Amino acid sequence: MPLLLACFVAALPLAAWSAPPRRVELPDHKRGPADTEPEIVAGELLLKLRATADAGTAPSTVRVLARRTGLALEYQRPSVAGWHLVRLPAADVDDTERAALRLAREREVEGAVPNATRAMLRVPDDVYLDELWGFSLIEAEAAWDLSVGRASQRLGVVDSGTTRAHRDLQGRVARGWDFISDTRRAQDGDGRDADDADDSGRDTQFHGTHVAGVMLARADDGFGVPGLNWRAKLVSARVLGRGGRGSLVDIVEGAAWMAGIDVESVPSIGDDQVSVINLSLGSPGRCSAYERDAYQEVLARGVALVAAAGNTGNDTAVGAPASCPGVIAVAAVGPDVTLASYSAFGSRIDVVAPGGDDTGDVADWILSADGGDPFGHRWLFGTSMAAPHVAGVVSLMQAVAPDLEPAMIRDVLQESPWTCEGCDDEALLQADHAVLSARDRQAELNEVADDDEAGTDDTGADDLAAEESGAIAEEVSSPNNNEGSGCDAAPFSAALVLPCLRKKGRRPRKGDSTAVRPKA
Repeated sequence: MPLLLACFVAALPLAAWSAPPRRVELPDHKRGPADTEPEIVAGELLLKLRATADAGTAPSTVRVLARRTGLALEYQRPSVAGWHLVRLPAADVDDTERAALRLAREREVEGAVPNATRAMLRVPDDVYLDELWGFSLIEAEAAWDLSVGRASQRLGVVDSGTTRAHRDLQGRVARGWDFISDTRRAQDGDGRDADDADDSGRDTQFHGTHVAGVMLARADDGFGVPGLNWRAKLVSARVLGRGGRGSLVDIVEGAAWMAGIDVESVPSIGDDQVSVINLSLGSPGRCSAYERDAYQEVLARGVALVAAAGNTGNDTAVGAPASCPGVIAVAAVGPDVTLASYSAFGSRIDVVAPGGDDTGDVADWILSADGGDPFGHRWLFGTSMAAPHVAGVVSLMQAVAPDLEPAMIRDVLQESPWTCEGCDDEALLQADHAVLSARDRQAELNEVADDDEAGTDDTGADDLAAEESGAIAEEVSSPNNNEGSGCDAAPFSAALVLPCLRKKGRRPRKGDSTAVRPKA
């Protein structure tokens, strides 16, 4: 199924708005590609060969396989994680599927899958929203008291590309690359190159720009919307083009490149290697062996992967790549703190985050940058919007805890004391809790480090965040400190917890009926 890009809007303080968002007229396909199943790319196969020491031996092995099987195989190039791209000229979809099954039985082949498409996880419409609720729900303002990010951070978005001229993203893009190898899908007249602009905006609704805005739009500048991370810069991989679809190999290689893995004919990422990658795209079905191997290499480099669960409904399983091992799978919740009706769900979900709800009420959607207008914004909803909420919070965690491995990050997110209606006690994203817990984990890691490692930098992770962001991390109030009033204060007493629950609709998770502080 094409991944429906779930766009997310960074919530800006209401006082900063001087005018409503621009109305956007959407095409008839506004709910994304009608065909939700993955599309096989006719005549393209991905092969993993046994005992292949380097890419130099792969072409000869493919020629041997061609002679033995009678398939007109043409070796193209190495991909990532030991896989190779092979063509089968003049083959249709059925021929391609049969060829993959045939090759998988050969002794030289460890894995064989057809190249396929993933698609945007979006459900857009043109609406006005009279208040911003997503950042409030996850307590972003409290998290910003702990960290607003670091200028040295790089956040990855594998999506439809980026409108760098948008005022909310000016100066926030470190680099990008167009990974779309099919010129018809790219719609820009060429193949892979350094221009990551979204040339398929009519199909994608500038989904990548919208997602990026949630994560790191310029903040505290009196314009538009803020991102969750105020200091980091974006690394963009354009992989989704015509019809909102992208090739599996383009998507995987875009993510691998961001993590510092060499991709043929693409310049090295160098010092711009990212710490977290957002994948607001996907299709129903299992994670392919190709994706599994490649994403394991990404995770092994310490890069967290966050992916949208899919917009196929609560009774459907999480799609790929969110279903891949180690990837943080994100479902969506509406402002009533109830699982969104469109969101895929199941035991594979790691965390639930604001994505908006398909109620027809404009107040239930999410706002972010509109790539079609350098000064505009648009409202969208979907799991594609929920995922960048999580990726943005992960980046704040990494700002105060740079040594946390992806598995530790997922564990911290799952320790949220809150859940939502219909979420089967799955964790509801809480930014302040996650950042504070990450800082505590970093302190624990520092304590167990040997003396030499501990002595290399006495500043500490949270001091680094304060130095680079200009924000001073404040200690969280003690349980007896209820300074302030209402749900925006620190509601650490039972007397304040219950009114806040009724107001915000969040539900304590089992075993945490009154606790909002991080678990010990």
